[in-house]
Amino acid sequence: MSPPRYVVGIDLGTTNSVVAWIDPAAASDPDAPDVHILDVPQLVKPGVTEARPRLPSFLYFPARGEMDPASRALPWGPAEHVAGELARARGAEVPSRVVASAKSWLCAVGVERDAQILPWGAPDDVPHVSPVDAAAAYLGHLRMAWDAKMPAPLAEQEVYLAVPASFDAAVPWLLAFATVVLAFGKRLTAALRLGRPGPAAILAGQFLLAIYGGYFGGAVGLMMLAFWTATTSLDPARGNPLRVIQVAAVYLTAAVIFVFAADVLAQPLHLVALLAGAVLGGYGGAHVVRRLPPVDCTVADLDHAHAGERDGEDRVGAQRVRHHRSTGPLE
Repeated sequence: MSPPRYVVGIDLGTTNSVVAWIDPAAASDPDAPDVHILDVPQLVKPGVTEARPRLPSFLYFPARGEMDPASRALPWGPAEHVAGELARARGAEVPSRVVASAKSWLCAVGVERDAQILPWGAPDDVPHVSPVDAAAAYLGHLRMAWDAKMPAPLAEQEVYLAVPASFDAAVPWLLAFATVVLAFGKRLTAALRLGRPGPAAILAGQFLLAIYGGYFGGAVGLMMLAFWTATTSLDPARGNPLRVIQVAAVYLTAAVIFVFAADVLAQPLHLVALLAGAVLGGYGGAHVVRRLPPVDCTVADLDHAHAGERDGEDRVGAQRVRHHRSTGPLE
């Protein structure tokens, strides 16, 4: 076997899969070689093949008589199953015959990755594959696309595959940690004599939480509330509106990027339906919270809640407070 000529990176994504490569021997600057993206031939319509820089991570199982072998022909021969753009389009019309988010199924806690469970909830007359089989189908398509275009087989190259990763197992621990900090953050800070962090430290913490929220977002609102409770004079009641605004800003910024980077606009009806549900749910949830009955609670260690507190006072004693709304002021 000849030594590898190319260095290849494969991102097996939840929504799209991409192949990038460099040719170190042909690089004018070995420290900054040109990066190339492989255009992947795929069906965009029955019988119509186009080479595109991304392969949508969807696997479609045509019904009997739906597509003859000629309409599923690729440069390397007819495909048994349809992967890519046509699979995504047909899956939006016939969701029971498409495998989507196979990478997430590979990462899901408690899922048998070799079990024939996909498409999830599909009737018995539809072929079923495992999450591993679906991922192998995408990789097989990318390998055939490479071999059909490049002068050296993919199997002989130096290949780096981005392995699936998930926060599913970490989310319960993040929630537990945030809950403890939210409930006892001020007491822990006082007991450990950590002192009040300065504005720069608070800004850095908020910045890191925003990065986490834009990338994943699980429990980020609760984590923000816990962070503010432990590091500032905000209590949960007054911090809740600020939390909603901050999370909305993080998600809005990320959403603008994802709309254009993840081809969300390719399925406008789905997007409109999801947005309508989110807006109605958020509106209804806010009104439900505002109509909750009065709740008595004890808030301890309120630090300098008002600007007029006397100098040198670090804490005030426990106070009985009553609030009619989670967003209402303390009385």
